[in-house]
Amino acid sequence: MQKISGILALFTFSIFLLPLSQIKAESPSAASKLVISEIKLGDGSELTFPDGSKSREFVTLYNQSNEAISLSGWKLEYVKSDFSSQNCNAVSWPDTSVTRNLAGSINPGEYVTIKRSLNDGVDGSLRLIDSSSAVHDLVGWGVTSPCYETSRTVTPPDGSGKSLQRYLDCDIHIPVDTNINSQDFLMSSLPQTFVDNCPLDDDPPDKLPENPEENEGGLGSGPEINPSCEGVIINELLVNPSGSDGEKEFIEIFNPTNHSISLEGCKLQTSANSKIYQFSKIALPSGSYRSLYVPETGLTLANSSGGSVYLIDSDDTELQQINYPSNLEDDKSWSLIDGNWIETFSVTPDSINQLLALKPCPDGQFRNNETNRCNNIFLDAAGLTTCKPGQERNVETNRCRNIASLANSLKACAPDQYRNPETNRCKNINSANSLAACKEGQERNPETNRCRNVASLSSSDVDNEVKDVISKTSSSQVSWWLAAGSIVGAFIYGLWEWRNDVAIYLLGLRNKFSGGV
Repeated sequence: MQKISGILALFTFSIFLLPLSQIKAESPSAASKLVISEIKLGDGSELTFPDGSKSREFVTLYNQSNEAISLSGWKLEYVKSDFSSQNCNAVSWPDTSVTRNLAGSINPGEYVTIKRSLNDGVDGSLRLIDSSSAVHDLVGWGVTSPCYETSRTVTPPDGSGKSLQRYLDCDIHIPVDTNINSQDFLMSSLPQTFVDNCPLDDDPPDKLPENPEENEGGLGSGPEINPSCEGVIINELLVNPSGSDGEKEFIEIFNPTNHSISLEGCKLQTSANSKIYQFSKIALPSGSYRSLYVPETGLTLANSSGGSVYLIDSDDTELQQINYPSNLEDDKSWSLIDGNWIETFSVTPDSINQLLALKPCPDGQFRNNETNRCNNIFLDAAGLTTCKPGQERNVETNRCRNIASLANSLKACAPDQYRNPETNRCKNINSANSLAACKEGQERNPETNRCRNVASLSSSDVDNEVKDVISKTSSSQVSWWLAAGSIVGAFIYGLWEWRNDVAIYLLGLRNKFSGGV
């Protein structure tokens, strides 16, 4: 197999806005052959570069020309999926984009790495422009990237640490640039290392037929060329994605062999229509997956009635037919797992299939292993479900209540009153010193400022200690004599006031008794 010797002198230096040696201005034909060859998003672990620096994210450029190219005034511009596609052809992308100014130069057949912070696992677009704002390359990844060449390529899964790399042209062994992102890029699990994904060409020739007449002209015509796609299989179908089916439906192929397989001339077709998608001159590396979306292939997948997907080689021979069931649920793929085609809620474009029988719970919930139901995962310190917005937990009852202040919902107290925070009742703000003294045998209630009988207190409030009481005997006797004197005086006063009546009454009694004698 032809090896890439001088071309793959990978990552010999990195650009950090440092000026390199001055060179003559490049010709337009040379500059037009500068391409984005690899994009590494910010997931996975950090990579160590030849200069000892580390980074999770970078962009690699490759000079396909035979001349050195000055990067003075060149820029890399990046935008996320919320960027308006109407601005894709703007001379300079708006300030919402991330811009990296370049400097130095890049030699013929050389790769240069630019450490650039993008966004972890987010769909986006990246373009390379020169000092005159001419666009030299454009890559869009994911299903919602705003700007791209012809059709988007896929987004590496979050946390995978994978990168997007250009396929190598199997004739000249340099990065492919067909101006079709979906056909030019593959997902690599070996960032910063380009893999020769071309098929082996050093296999021994097939044995010539023993009967020369079997060959055209009666002469042996050499070894037969194996049909393209031989060994590739269909691995996963997403028929009914949530939201817009048109951009998220995909057909995934997989190379389970231990060598690369040419895809040139290989075709895909579905039962939904007569359209056929044909691969370009690229290869699928050993153990690699490739998901092909509707915007790239134009192949739709009927859901309600079910359908079939066909893999066809360059000789128009059907290599595989996969039938999928009708009415698959949203985000439920038809996947090949352990040799069997089954339904799964685990959608895994460009990676190994996994069985997930139950639909994933919404964000903020988890599946209870005992009930198989989704439960909230946001619990407070007491292990209780978080209260709704605008509520708080009552520390006494552990029940949720509205945060709105009670004071705002109660009638305002009078000017000379205040609200008791414990009872929420209005109380006079006058101090206890301005109140009339309680009567003997009473005390003032500190909570209400009203007088109350001491006897009414509970036994727990009364001091049960027995004390000696000094008897005031002399004063008590005087009181009795005064009372007796008052009674006698009142009797004497009565006799004096009614003396005549008393005299007549006594005279009558005497005559009565005298007449009786």
